[in-house]
Order: sequence, then structure tokens, then C-alpha cells
Amino acid sequence: MKQLLFVCVFAAIVLCLVTCNRDMSVEPVVEQPVDQGTGFYILHPSLEFSNYCLTGEIILNYYGTEHIQWHVENVPDWLVVTPKSGVLLYGETPLVITADTTKTIPMDERNEFKIIIKNSTARISCWFFDLPTLPQHIITAGNQFVISRVGSDFFNNYTILNKHKTRFHLPYEICIKKPESCVAYMQNPFYHMVYNITALNIPENNGLIQFILDTLGTVVSTDNQIPDCITNPCECEFPISEAQALEIARNAGLEEGIKPWETQFSWYYDEEVQSYVWSVKNTLEGDENGSPGLCGSGNKMIIDANSGVVIAVHNWVIMS
Repeated sequence: MKQLLFVCVFAAIVLCLVTCNRDMSVEPVVEQPVDQGTGFYILHPSLEFSNYCLTGEIILNYYGTEHIQWHVENVPDWLVVTPKSGVLLYGETPLVITADTTKTIPMDERNEFKIIIKNSTARISCWFFDLPTLPQHIITAGNQFVISRVGSDFFNNYTILNKHKTRFHLPYEICIKKPESCVAYMQNPFYHMVYNITALNIPENNGLIQFILDTLGTVVSTDNQIPDCITNPCECEFPISEAQALEIARNAGLEEGIKPWETQFSWYYDEEVQSYVWSVKNTLEGDENGSPGLCGSGNKMIIDANSGVVIAVHNWVIMS
């Protein structure tokens, strides 16, 4: 067990370092266990709200056999959690969390509430950001860049600017002190532009276009997350649904594992492939009691969302 714990911790540290040194990497999955014996955990136990986004969702994942009571406590006055209590059943239980703007909201401060199950507690962190209005020349420049890659028809019908995730950033202090440790644009003010793709077969809020603009509206990153639909129209058809991705993974030999598979739609890039993909993840090992919440490992199969081709199979290890 000590050896497994060391491997998990080391892998988590490596994952953090890799994430921090990439331009626009996808946020790592954080699994927060509540009780080793229940098979209960929460993916992404934190939420960000803003004047552009007042509602979020937390998923309670439960893969135990008995029915277990749960409830929330210490909810800040400006948050409304629905439902506040219930009985955990096998599978996923969504909680909708809404920011009440009629109440006084502490800006840019960490708040939290608790989810109680048996004698254990999970803490959900929440922040509210009052985001400034985006300058019109930045919106125009961002729109023009997206259109140059996907075409005006696709842009008008299937994309929308995500003003909640689009953020203005001042220069990172570490990048000013140690320029060699960062990409060049982080040494100056910049805009991280985010658009949602709303095409068929793409889960809500999962199909993202992302790129970097400087304060003049010039694209300054070479590591942009955006398909080239004009050169290759097939990159913007997304014919593979989640159900089809699961079937492809099954036919390709992905092991069933010790709990249901998890899927995610996201941008994928390496030296040979830059495309949107489905990732199908299994869990092959949990902790010493067989619970997948505390520390797990398994395989993740990467499937092209346009062609259905299996691009790669990666191993994963997570330490909560």
C-alpha cells in the first residue's frame, strides 16, 4: 500500500507540473472522496460564478450497493443548493447551485459549503467574480479570428462567445521575474478568449474554442485550440456521439474496470493530431478496499470525434 501511495502522489505532482507549464491545458480531474467504504466521490468539487454565469452543477458519484442518506450544511447566504438532501442511489446525482444576486456576495473570495454523508464531509469551494465588460475591439478581433478558421456559416450557427470563461489577465509575476519559465505572451496583459461550440453530439459547455489575444486584438499564441474547418471541413462535422464513442471503446478492447466508464469531449493535440476527441476512461484499481474514490488508476482511450479512429490509450493515476 505504501508503494502504491507513493506512485499516486508522484503522479499527481507530475500532473500538476505539466498542467502549470502548458498554455491552455484542460483542467485536471480532481476526485474528492468522502468515505472509503461507500464508493462515493465528487468530480471537480469547486465552482466559479460571475455576472455572466449564475448557475453551476456538482455531480455526486456513487457506486456502492446500499442506499445512503446525504445532506448539505453551511451553505452561504448567496447560494441556493437544489436539492439540499436525499438518498444516494447507484450512479450520478446532480446538484444545481445558483448564485442569488439579491444577496450580498463576497467578491473574489473563497466560500464553501459541506456535503455530509455518514460520518464524513466533502467541501465544495465557490467563488464569485464580477467580470468587466469586454472591449468591443477585442470581441470583434476574436470573432474575426474564429471565422477565419471555421467559416462564417459555422460561426453564426454553432459558436457563441463564452463571456464567463473569457478572461483578461495581467502579466504573471513569475513570468516577469523569470521569462524563460513562461511563454512570451504571459509577460504582458492578454485576453484568454473562449467560445462554445453548440453543434450536434457535443455536450453542453464541453466543445470549446480557445486562443490568446493581446490588448490590441492580435492573436499571440501558436498553441490555439481551434479546428481548421475551412481547410478540412470534416473537422467540424462531429458525427460521433457519446454512445458511439462508448461502443468504439468497447469494440477496441477497453477493459470494463471496477466502476462505470467516464466520458469527456475535449480538444486533443500532440505532434500528429489536433482535433476534438472523446476520451473514455475506465478504473482498474482503487484503494486497498476496492473503493475507486481514494486513489485510482486505469486507462483512457482517446477517440477522434470526427472519424471515430482510436488515437491513443493513456494510463492515468489520481491521488485525491
